Amino acid sequence: MINITAATGVRTFSMSNLSFGLVTYPAFAGLLSPKNQTMQNLLLADETETHVFFNPSFRGLGLPHYAWSTFSNLMEVVTRGQFDCSTDMSNGVTYGFCISYTSCASFTNVWNYTFQIYFNGGSDSNYINVPLSTFAFDYQDEESGLQFCQIYAEYLDPYQPQS
Repeated sequence: MINITAATGVRTFSMSNLSFGLVTYPAFAGLLSPKNQTMQNLLLADETETHVFFNPSFRGLGLPHYAWSTFSNLMEVVTRGQFDCSTDMSNGVTYGFCISYTSCASFTNVWNYTFQIYFNGGSDSNYINVPLSTFAFDYQDEESGLQFCQIYAEYLDPYQPQS
């Protein structure tokens, strides 16, 4: 399920697949239909109750354990270790995120990667691609002045509703 919270309440959309991979588009401008896509499924085949959360009041994408593990491994591989995607525990809550010790502008080749979402009840050919860059933000460390790139695709702790 994908839960989307809006000002009018909660709307829930049933998701049939969530993948992550490389998408290439034609070189000409206009309607952009992907020329080529190579995707890796982020969900277990037998998962019956998977929740991936998009919430307009929270910047980012929350991924359950298996999806997070697969995504974080892929990120480290496709960036050749330039992004560190790790989990840690703080105050009894497990959290995870991906960070690079340079600005997001340094990663032009990484922004061709996307999350691909298929919804139940639609045609098998209907999906949305959400570019990885949607979740990328630069921030600057106040003490050191160094700039970092963080991907706000994060681990959802199944035992902690606030994660």
